Amino acid sequence: MTTDGMMIGPYRRLERLGEGAMGEVHRAVDTMLERDVALKTLRPEMSAREDLVERFRVEAIALARLHHRHIATVYAFFRHGEQHHIAMQYLRGRTLEQVLRERGRLRWREAAAVAIDVASALEHAHALGVVHRDLKPANLMVDDEGRTVVMDFGIARVLAKERQTRAGTLVGTLEYIAPEVVRGEAADARSDLYALGCVLYEMVTGELPFPGRSDFELMRAHAEQVPPSPRERIGELPEALEAVILRALAKQPGARFADAAAFRKALQAALNAATQAAQASRWPAWLALPRPAQAHAWTAWLREYPGLAGVALVAAGAVCLPLAWSALSWNPPAAPPSSAAPPVTVAAPTTTVATYASAPPTPSPAAPAATRPATGFKPVVVESPVESPRESRPAQPGPVFVMPPPPQARVSVETRAPTPVPPTAPTPKPATPADAGGGWYVRH
Repeated sequence: MTTDGMMIGPYRRLERLGEGAMGEVHRAVDTMLERDVALKTLRPEMSAREDLVERFRVEAIALARLHHRHIATVYAFFRHGEQHHIAMQYLRGRTLEQVLRERGRLRWREAAAVAIDVASALEHAHALGVVHRDLKPANLMVDDEGRTVVMDFGIARVLAKERQTRAGTLVGTLEYIAPEVVRGEAADARSDLYALGCVLYEMVTGELPFPGRSDFELMRAHAEQVPPSPRERIGELPEALEAVILRALAKQPGARFADAAAFRKALQAALNAATQAAQASRWPAWLALPRPAQAHAWTAWLREYPGLAGVALVAAGAVCLPLAWSALSWNPPAAPPSSAAPPVTVAAPTTTVATYASAPPTPSPAAPAATRPATGFKPVVVESPVESPRESRPAQPGPVFVMPPPPQARVSVETRAPTPVPPTAPTPKPATPADAGGGWYVRH
């Protein structure tokens, strides 16, 4: 900003701050009181009309009566040369429009606090018969102390009486205009409450309730359409606060809050209830994750908690990278050649020892002498094939000795655990003669 040092009455103009609906705005210093002011210069077409200037003077008198910590104070309305100027309180900070442009949206507690400040200012102004008629984020200043201050009170009222337009635009801002104004009805204090509801909706969701692509779509949406549920976009928004927003956005003025005081009390009650519920809950606020289908809510959650999103990303990487490395370094066993023998199963025998309490049984006389047991009885060994899980090969019959016990003998059977058999290559077994069918040996 360039400093020109031009003197306008008792004010020395320092730098240009911007341009508004009325004209240019400069930061200036009051040389008499040595304080900074915001000096607004009316447009030439406004200063040329005496009737319009008179209405500005009357409105400035009404605004000068407003003394509230959330309203920018009007110091003077005067003429210098061919132009008229308004000296107002200079605020150090940023407009809510700039804040939303940088952050996207506010946390619902911050948004509720801003709305409470604005409702308090409207309550004071409406009690004195002053209606804003152009409430929007560009007219709300957030100073360095975190206080929200309403600016440009009553300007739209003067313009609305004259039906002044610029570049074919209706008086006021269509994104925040009340349905009764679209229908051509007279605006009142409840029109300001509707505009505040639109601002609150935008603060908590980061989007306008009716983002129309043209002026016609915007006006029709305000007059006919129901705004989308804020909780569908921001899952963490308390239901009580959502109810306050939707009531302020009612199409008929009678369905809204009766006045700014009722609006402010409803906001405070919703904020207190949500705070108590959060304190009673065991879970911190950042664990209130949105629903899986709420893309807008997840975007807002990631924007609000970027550190948690980074931690989650690092944790996911710490889990996935070792798994990916193991998958890449794993070498599957080579497939056996087509001519190789099929896998075999090694039978792990189960040994059963039979002990007789009396004398050993006498072998059958039909048994050959070569196969009779020697002197000194030894336990009979019965081998039964049991499959081993390590390798597989065709089970082969083992020898089975059939020896009936004596008539009065008592038999006790002890079963021993199978002994692991190391895998060995199969060995061919010699063929058994076809005539060896008698005696104790029975071929299965």
